[in-house]
Amino acid sequence: MTSRPFRVRSIVVLTAAVGTLLVPGTAHAGGSTSLSIDATVAVSGTPKPYRLHLHASHFGTLVNTVSVQLTRTATTGNKPTVFTDYTASDSTVHCAPDLSSCELDTGTHMGGYGRIHLTFHATAAAKSRNDLCNKTGEVLSRTTTRKGTLTGSLAVDTLTDYFKKVTNKNTPVHVPHVLNATAQKFTSFNRNCPGGGPLPCTGFLQLSGSWLSADSSLVLGRPLPSGAGRISLFQPFASGVDDLSLTHGVLGTAPGGFLKVTDDAPQLQQVHADFDAFAPFVTGEADFRAQTPLRPVPGDDCNGRQRTGKLFADDVTMHYEGYGDQPMFGSQDKAFKVSRFPA
Repeated sequence: MTSRPFRVRSIVVLTAAVGTLLVPGTAHAGGSTSLSIDATVAVSGTPKPYRLHLHASHFGTLVNTVSVQLTRTATTGNKPTVFTDYTASDSTVHCAPDLSSCELDTGTHMGGYGRIHLTFHATAAAKSRNDLCNKTGEVLSRTTTRKGTLTGSLAVDTLTDYFKKVTNKNTPVHVPHVLNATAQKFTSFNRNCPGGGPLPCTGFLQLSGSWLSADSSLVLGRPLPSGAGRISLFQPFASGVDDLSLTHGVLGTAPGGFLKVTDDAPQLQQVHADFDAFAPFVTGEADFRAQTPLRPVPGDDCNGRQRTGKLFADDVTMHYEGYGDQPMFGSQDKAFKVSRFPA
């Protein structure tokens, strides 16, 4: 199996928890509109069953990206999901005002990793939904969606023996030539809506931080005293192409016992994380050890407290199928933070 060594990128990758995307934008008096096109399909030809998710985003001149994720959800244990994401910035993404047609094109921004140039054609009427303010009845935002298909050319060369070159043609690893897709237009009218008061305080324990550099991030969280917790792990590495970001990651849920405070005198002195709960994609155990005094969580009204410290993770390994194993090792001093609500 061919694998490529990991290298830390100098560009910080912004991600949201559990696979959703954060789309930055600039609000203005007349409102703001963003566009997206999404398609998810099974991949044929890989040793284990993977899915391909394509996501294109447009928001003025700030966001014009085309992303492809290769994902697999385990069939054993707590069934976590592993993914590899290829995102080309400065792409072309535009749609007709009624979402009857769209075009997305990475151009040369994927370098030697390929190119994606697809056209969306609507096959159903558009559907719109308004989000209303309960207090005033004003429309806060409008979401319009339209079903259709994507046709054209898709080619992602992973440079691995496992995934090879993923195309929508007749190649060893491929997806269908025609992809069922959904185009969406979201318009925010930037109107204030009076709130309904503070949310109730609930118990929660969270461990978060970065290892190796600010580019690699980990968030573990669980409700207190019991309930299912979550992992969000993102690890970018260098693509060698200025406009192409590559990120591996693991997302999933598991019974909350994988994250425990093992030394609470003083409070949150040591926290233990059992990553075997997210096997087969992450294995091993790690310990957080606090290096700073206990402090209130800024802006929190639920008596939350936090400490920063170091993560010791010599036993933890991420298993990225097709790309090889990657040890976590641990973090630098004060690179991780543990928070508990209420304290």
